[in-house]
Amino acid sequence: MRRRAGECRRSELVGLVCAATVLVAGCGGSTHKASSTTSSSTPATTPTASKPPSGIRGRLLTSDELAGFTSSGVAAYGSATQWLTSPDEQQPPAQAAAEKAMFGREGFQGGAIENLTGSTPDDGLSIVEQFRSPMAARSALAFYISQQKKPGLQASEGKYAPFKVPGISDAVGYSLGGVSGGINIAFARSKYYYLIGREGGSPRDIAGLNAAARHLYQRVRA
Repeated sequence: MRRRAGECRRSELVGLVCAATVLVAGCGGSTHKASSTTSSSTPATTPTASKPPSGIRGRLLTSDELAGFTSSGVAAYGSATQWLTSPDEQQPPAQAAAEKAMFGREGFQGGAIENLTGSTPDDGLSIVEQFRSPMAARSALAFYISQQKKPGLQASEGKYAPFKVPGISDAVGYSLGGVSGGINIAFARSKYYYLIGREGGSPRDIAGLNAAARHLYQRVRA
């Protein structure tokens, strides 16, 4: 994901994507995503999460914050070069170039990506990227969403379809590939851009991802 659910990093997971890409087709900070697999039976409620680590890693989902999913590994990067050349970065050259230019404009300061493993065959993803200012983080959010809506990307990863994210005013929820694709939620908070995603796309899957997003949003308010 690094990427997005349904899409592949930094685009989320596309087929599982890719920091978010490997997971959710479309999941992410960049192109991370959660991708195709059968929809899961993960409950929509969010159980008590374990205490998050310190630093930027503490801004990722904790085990079970997305109900039924646990962390299967976290990677943190301190520079745009490290982030763009990491093993998690799976995207076409044109997309990578556009993201690199955006990092320069908005002052990318670091990021982290976490792969999540579900109790079902589905996988998930959590990504956070830090920028120079709250305005820059919001610009990064707008950039990533605009990338997901491009016709060429939709043709390869599944049609972009938005859904509501109650409780987070500026959050953007979207699926790529329908119920067999991936779902992602992205939002900006302070100087940080966040993306969480998972494979699947049923109403139950969306409800669970919404619950996790609200929990994370409240936890990272500072």
